[in-house]
This record gives sequence, C-alpha cells and structure tokens, in this order.
Amino acid sequence: MSANHDGNMNSGVNNAINAGAEASSTPNVDAALEKEATSSENAESILGQSPPEETQGESKNESLLGNQQEEAEGDQEGVSEQPEVIEYEDFTVPEEVKIDPERMTEAKSEFAKLGFSQKQAQGAMDLYAKEVGRFQNEYQTAYDHQTNRWASEVKQDPELGGSDVKLKESIAKAERSLARFDKDKGLTNFLIDTKLGNHPELMRFLVNVDNMTSEGSMATGKSGGQPKELTDEEIFFGEQARENAAYRRAQQ
Repeated sequence: MSANHDGNMNSGVNNAINAGAEASSTPNVDAALEKEATSSENAESILGQSPPEETQGESKNESLLGNQQEEAEGDQEGVSEQPEVIEYEDFTVPEEVKIDPERMTEAKSEFAKLGFSQKQAQGAMDLYAKEVGRFQNEYQTAYDHQTNRWASEVKQDPELGGSDVKLKESIAKAERSLARFDKDKGLTNFLIDTKLGNHPELMRFLVNVDNMTSEGSMATGKSGGQPKELTDEEIFFGEQARENAAYRRAQQ
C-alpha cells in the first residue's frame, strides 16, 4: 500500500513538473518563433527579388551587348548623305582673268560640296572675276604711277635731264649702251615693256657705260707699246677683271 502510494505521488510530482515545464517553455517557444519570423522578413535573398525601382538616368532592360551597334546606327542617322556629284560646264570668265586649271578643278569641287547649280556656280565665278579685275586695275594704276614718277625724276635730274637737249642726249647714250651689250634686244624690250628703264639709277648706269665705251673716251691699256681696247668684262668689272684677263692671256 505504501509502495503504491509512493508511486502515485512520484507520478503526480513528475506530471506537475512536466506541466510546469511545458507551461514555462511555451512563451519561450513563441518568442523564438516570432523572432524567426522577423528575421525571415529582414533576410535578403538575391534570387526572386523584385528589381529595384529605376533611378533617373538608368535605362530599362540594359544589355551590355549590342549597344555600340545601336549607337553607331543612331550616329549614321544624323550624318547627311553625300552630295551628288555635279558635272559643271566650262565657266565664262573675261579674257584678262587667267585661272590655273588646277585651281578651277578645286573650285568646281567646292561648288559641288555646296550643292551649287550651274547658274549659282557661274555667279560665284563672276564675282571672283570682278574682284580679280578690280585688284589688277588697282595694281596697274599704282605701277604706272611709280614708273611715271621715275620718268619725272630723270627729267629733273641735273646730270640726266634738266633740259630737253640734255634729256635726249642721256636717252641716246642709254640706248647705245643697250645696243652694244644686248645684241638680241631681250633686255631692251623688257625694260621698255615694263617701263623699268625709267628708273633714274638704271638710266644713270647706262649713260655712264656709254661714256666709258664711247669712241672719244674709250678706256685703253698698253700691250707692247700699242694702245689696246679693253673688253666688255674689263669695262664693267674694273681692275679685277683686267687682272683676270691678263692672267688668261699669259696662259695662252
């Protein structure tokens, strides 16, 4: 009897202990579950997440491949088409306006790039010819003014002019010098056509040459006691030329 009583007490005590344990552990379990649920909500998962909201400036559905081709195609859309090749007829320009063929080719190329019609290109050439003509006229006017001023200085120079008689004498001497040394008249014609012969110092030079080579004042040297006419080189280049000529004669 006493053994059964003790066993029943022990069983009751154990049940009470277990019930208390279960009662005391229930809040802990609930707290743990609640904590786990909270942690689960805060946990980050790479897979299955909705894409983050798009920030300003970012493109949707970005792909690293293929972007360059799309950009290149977009650039090509902004480039204008190549101008059509235009064949121009020969332009009409005044005879006094000379245009180098290579320059004309360059001009036609530029007209084509600008899309000029034949009429528009001719208008541009007319404007060019007008400006060239204006420049040539201004240049010729200034050039004529200069050469006329040289002629006035010669006429007023006391050694070359001062009077009509003296001026005619100086001109005659200058022409004799040219006739003697310019056999083919190339230099003479050049000086006349360009009017550079009007320059006072050139005129003075030619007059002095005639004075040195004229019959009454021909510079002479002596060879074996006989007067010797000097060469043109000796007249123009002086003592050094005479020494060179003497050396050459000694070597003969």
